[in-house]
Amino acid sequence: ITDPKAQLTEPPADGVYIYGIFMEGCRWDSKLHKLADSRPKELFTELPSLWFCPVKNREPDMADYRCPCYKVVSRKGTLLTTGH
Repeated sequence: ITDPKAQLTEPPADGVYIYGIFMEGCRWDSKLHKLADSRPKELFTELPSLWFCPVKNREPDMADYRCPCYKVVSRKGTLLTTGH
């Protein structure tokens, strides 16, 4: 998906599509499908659009990295992931 606003016009059958999330200190490598080091002088990079699909009674894997998602760059205020 190259233009999520134009291409994701219908919701998925289950879950939700999101886009417009930026990362600091790394980038998404679209060829390897994983995080990679930032390019020189590139502070923020955009994640590709994501599909969050709910799973009933999911058991969290302790090896999963739990990354906070902030609304602002200053890392203050309400966390989107916890509501705190």
